Amino acid sequence: MQRYAAKKAGFYPTDNIEALVCDECCDTLEEFLLKFPFAAKDEEEKKAKRAEFVKGPMTEISKFIEQKIQDAGGKGFVASGPSVADIMLMVNVKSVESGFMDYINTDFYNNYPGITAVATAMKENPKVKAYYDSLN
Repeated sequence: MQRYAAKKAGFYPTDNIEALVCDECCDTLEEFLLKFPFAAKDEEEKKAKRAEFVKGPMTEISKFIEQKIQDAGGKGFVASGPSVADIMLMVNVKSVESGFMDYINTDFYNNYPGITAVATAMKENPKVKAYYDSLN
């Protein structure tokens, strides 16, 4: 369903190799959510689990994502233009920067210039901006 909607909206690459990269990055961002420690018996445990998550999976995934962006020229996951993977990354970054993912530093992504550049570009993308504006 995600690919279908992305194709209809113009956020899915037509090139097969770029589509493969886009899918790989979408899957990696979904892995981030699957590994994210949502559940904990109390705040102390939640804080500890999230600290472990930041040191391990979050850092590993962020390094991988940053490299993919740099490999594509630094403006997104694929050179042909914005993709659904870029949108997923923007949502992920917004979740961290807003403090929604508590006990994770809101400036975590400051050390990842490609990630922050893509997230910023997607926030300013006319289609994405129009969508978010329509929610208000």
